[in-house]
Amino acid sequence: MGEVVVLGGYGSVGRACVHELFQTTSLGLVVAGRNAQRAERAALELGNRGRGVYADAADPRTLGSVIPGSAAVICCAGVRSGAALQAALEHRVPFVDLSPLALEARALRRLREQAWSAGVPVVLHAGAVPGLPAVVADFLLRCFPSIHRLEIASTGGWTEGPTAQTDLAALRLRRRFRHTLRGRGSAWLGSARCRFPDPTGQLAVRPAYALDLEELEATHCLHQLSYREANHGRFSNWLGRVPGPEFGLVAEAFIEPGDRVAAGRVTVSAADPLAAAAAVSGAILRAVLQGRVPAGLAGPHEAVNPARLLRVLEKRGVRVTSLRPAPARRAGAPEASGQRGLAAQ
Repeated sequence: MGEVVVLGGYGSVGRACVHELFQTTSLGLVVAGRNAQRAERAALELGNRGRGVYADAADPRTLGSVIPGSAAVICCAGVRSGAALQAALEHRVPFVDLSPLALEARALRRLREQAWSAGVPVVLHAGAVPGLPAVVADFLLRCFPSIHRLEIASTGGWTEGPTAQTDLAALRLRRRFRHTLRGRGSAWLGSARCRFPDPTGQLAVRPAYALDLEELEATHCLHQLSYREANHGRFSNWLGRVPGPEFGLVAEAFIEPGDRVAAGRVTVSAADPLAAAAAVSGAILRAVLQGRVPAGLAGPHEAVNPARLLRVLEKRGVRVTSLRPAPARRAGAPEASGQRGLAAQ
């Protein structure tokens, strides 16, 4: 089997992914990027299992000398990954992308057909955010025969560095022209507070854009789905608590319209958001290399069973808790033990 190409492998996210693959696989690793010297320096840390090469994720000419013959491609190059994705499909190489690649419905259908025709798996949004919101949502959807409302909040994706800033700007622009999660009864609620697992604690959160949740809502019988991220602006400062460097995610499921207590709750937390993203992408790549991901287009929750993926995260040092308390309180009945909704905190 060939080597695994990590595009953007010397950046913050890329280095975390390279380290994860170095520890959990025995394959050779190609650290690729627009700065050949940085790529070579990062590859030197891998000994004889690594090599650094020049490759521009937006330039098909350079990609044509790197991708052919490889076992898989992991892209950590941000929203510039379109050319890399097309090159991987052309050379029939599995592709795993951590970036928030925003595609319209027609482009998604075409990509799905291309991946199926090429006979290779393509996994998008294979990081922490986007990625884990859909994983915990699908986990809860598999726990209950029906869910009226899902409330999800996270501390947000990795935002340091020029690539992350470009991704964030692209998402904001997309949200400006297209209201995400506007399908069947999506809940666009105002700013609220959410209690994340320690040491993060309580933070101000506001409605945000989660690409990985967009299609999930369209394919499941959900009346309401809301997603929020930690507020880094004035509202957060006004509450006296700003987001720290750690990563946290909370998901709660409510069965009936009037329920105030969650029937199920999942939390995910890590001291480093890059560790969570690397653990997700590493688990997905291993599944791809083992032939457990069918050809076609998939999200992380479709590529690997959500329960299995959460167990893998625990083994990689990410803290995961799952709670299914007593049935939610009905009107006029004593309040049951459980977790109140995010907006009520």
